[in-house]
Amino acid sequence: MGELAESVTLSRGGLTKLVDRIEAAGLLRRETCATDRRGYEAVLTDAGVEMLRRMWPVYAAVLEDAIVAVLANEDAEQLAEMLDRVARTAARPVEEPVR
Repeated sequence: MGELAESVTLSRGGLTKLVDRIEAAGLLRRETCATDRRGYEAVLTDAGVEMLRRMWPVYAAVLEDAIVAVLANEDAEQLAEMLDRVARTAARPVEEPVR
């Protein structure tokens, strides 16, 4: 959760309160982190996946207005390539730290 808090503009405490509310709404659940038993991972429930599916058109429109509409085609292609590299890197399994 700490890593998630650092990637958004919320304090750790603010993120915890937000996750508490989303969990109470039945949209996600906390699961113990497989690589660090002190931490938790936020996992979407079926209801959370459905909510994400329903809200995607609104989110996509905001992205279109804020990012895509202001980029030239060449810039958009570069951004897409960079985001693809980031996504591939993020999808790699996390290695256990050497102790």
